[in-house]
Amino acid sequence: VYAAHTEPALFRRWMGGYGVWEMTACEADPRPGGGARYRFEGPDGSGAFEIHAVHDALEPPRDGRAGRTLH
Repeated sequence: VYAAHTEPALFRRWMGGYGVWEMTACEADPRPGGGARYRFEGPDGSGAFEIHAVHDALEPPRDGRAGRTLH
């Protein structure tokens, strides 16, 4: 799950779209202070929206513990 939140190719597969929605942009800079941008569009380009985030902290999984992202 951590990788799906920090690697754009995996995030796109996981959140690629719902029904008629298409993810047309998927960018991430997974480091503290780095950003993320995801854009979704309807079938005719209408209803487009974007999600923007700034990463406050990232803790990869280690020693059997789950990782986490704060944004």
